[in-house]
Amino acid sequence: MTRNEEVSRPFSSGKTPIQIVGTPAATVTPGDQLERLHILTRADCTTRNRRKAQRLQRTYDDLERRIEQLAAQEELDAIRPDLDGNQIQQLLGIGPGREVGEAYRFLLDLRLDRGPLGEDLAAEALRAWWSARS
Repeated sequence: MTRNEEVSRPFSSGKTPIQIVGTPAATVTPGDQLERLHILTRADCTTRNRRKAQRLQRTYDDLERRIEQLAAQEELDAIRPDLDGNQIQQLLGIGPGREVGEAYRFLLDLRLDRGPLGEDLAAEALRAWWSARS
């Protein structure tokens, strides 16, 4: 892959496409070239007006913070419990409904607090949670 091809690949922080202000309407994804894109964009400021340069710097700092926030949110959104809805229904002997969603959220919170448990430990924790609430 050439350098031009690397920079012209579709652009996102993961799943979320990002439109860079001041670029053509096409959305591009530099992938692993994102850091280079930031450096190039900052270096492209040719104004001699100190206020304008500082305003552009602050705006770009804000853009980088938003990209970091999007990437962090995408990471969180990608986390799933150790058991899916079908497994929850089977373990608890219930059908689709609100209780499955509550159990799913319990397992998701457990996963966020303690990390991956594996199916066996997650099933054990789910049964304990279910019997404690009944």
